[in-house]
Amino acid sequence: LGGRQAAMVIVVSEESATYRPEMEWLADELRKRSFSIRVCSPEDLAVRGQQLLFGEERIQLVYRFWELFDYVNLPLMKELIPLVESGNLVVTPPMKHTQEEKLSLALFHHHRLQAFWEEVLEERELLLLREMIPPTWVLDPAEIPPGAYLDGPTVQGRALSNWMELGQASKRERKLVLKASGFHETAWGARSVRVGDDLSADDWSASLQSALDDFPSPVSVVQEFRKPKLWEHPVFSPKEEVTSMRGRLRLSPYYFVVGGKAKRVGALATFCPADKKIIHGMKDGALIPCGP
Repeated sequence: LGGRQAAMVIVVSEESATYRPEMEWLADELRKRSFSIRVCSPEDLAVRGQQLLFGEERIQLVYRFWELFDYVNLPLMKELIPLVESGNLVVTPPMKHTQEEKLSLALFHHHRLQAFWEEVLEERELLLLREMIPPTWVLDPAEIPPGAYLDGPTVQGRALSNWMELGQASKRERKLVLKASGFHETAWGARSVRVGDDLSADDWSASLQSALDDFPSPVSVVQEFRKPKLWEHPVFSPKEEVTSMRGRLRLSPYYFVVGGKAKRVGALATFCPADKKIIHGMKDGALIPCGP
């Protein structure tokens, strides 16, 4: 919509305000390349008829720097949906809840959905996803019949009849991660993450109980924890010197839809110090752009 001449804004929510200086820098660089782009808050925008306005200027493309869980605090989000559906506005990344919800990882492994996945996915896709997605389970406090058991991890080789039995797992069996699934202020970054074998048995049990008590706001998942491999890579030190650092890596690929097909255009590597088990944006880490 509008092509290279489109009027664009990067919309940064209050929840994501710490990233605003980076977005300001990026917008400055893009303006030097003749793009019409500015950074603003959701409150700076208004919908009038079938148009989104920044002041009196019609905006054609929004880069959203907000999480979908924040919709309660962003009344503008609901107003944007009709504009997107009518073709009067482009919002990127698209507002698709499945892209911000870890629950889909559990659905992929659910035993009752295996026939469905085998029908809709090619064999090579199915094999790749089974290799890449660790076993994941939804922490649902609903009671089950006495003779039933949960589809989940085991404790001392025995299936669970309720999730609190997982609190009795040994340290070896607690190679699990507990985290909020999505659509909650604790569901991004490492805010809700609890790594089982890093906690005492009491703290692990307390974390499970808290997640069950909070259900369904948020829904939490338990996932097999796979410790990232150690790498060595040059980074800039705080003294602006290039040094070598041992650390753990997360790759976040980026795709654009071109001609109706998804095309990988690059990736962002998040490189964190070796003593960090959980990889996320942090002041001790490095962000490294990667080519396609």
